[in-house]
Amino acid sequence: MRFAKPCVSFVYVGIIACFLFQLLISSSTQAGIMSVPFTPPGLLPGDKFHIAFVTAGTRNAQSPNIADYNLFVSNQATASGAITETWGVKWYAIASTQAIDARDNAFVSAPVFLLRSPGPFSISKLANGFADMWDGPDIADGFTIDQFGNGVVGPGQSRFVYTGSNDDGTQYFDRFGVTNALGSGASTGIRVGNVINPWMSANNSIATFERPFYALSEELTVAAVPEPSSLLLAPLGLGLYALVRRRRMAKEVSVS
Repeated sequence: MRFAKPCVSFVYVGIIACFLFQLLISSSTQAGIMSVPFTPPGLLPGDKFHIAFVTAGTRNAQSPNIADYNLFVSNQATASGAITETWGVKWYAIASTQAIDARDNAFVSAPVFLLRSPGPFSISKLANGFADMWDGPDIADGFTIDQFGNGVVGPGQSRFVYTGSNDDGTQYFDRFGVTNALGSGASTGIRVGNVINPWMSANNSIATFERPFYALSEELTVAAVPEPSSLLLAPLGLGLYALVRRRRMAKEVSVS
């Protein structure tokens, strides 16, 4: 039996190595895949998408720094009780400063879906992609849901949101060439959109007023459904090999 022990020990090492290798493969496969509690209808594993909402909280539009607004919407997304609280994804303000346009700050690279409370058929599509997002004053569905899944307006109501932008997502200039971007300090105010359309460019507002903002997630990917891997069967196969090998060597020892 002295020959069987080294063999079994070697197999145990092999089993552990295979198991760790499988964990490594699994981790690398999921790298860059952002998991959210639900997937927009009609999408398949590997499909890309964005989630968007209008903030329940408000702030002024006096800062010229887009990072301040990105931080604001990110804090709104991770607020206690928010549907998006534990998602762990990046969020961007759909807004323009003099330094960057909304369509570049919150870059749309895939279909955009309005956040809804988790459940079947609970998410509606806002746009099919970049071109659809910025092709006019109206968007497919009213931008009317906050990070808690609550509606922000009632029937026939409107609500203004800071954007500093034109309908096409670029910085807004009035007919005199004066910018109404966030933080511009323009005497004519900051450009705002209406959550029930025109969603990006509806009117102007005094910068010191506190208003909500639109938030867009980074690009997300529908996670693939896990499939059985041959590597998962490796420990079982090695275990059976060890058992057969041990019995065979035991017989050889007894015969000799």
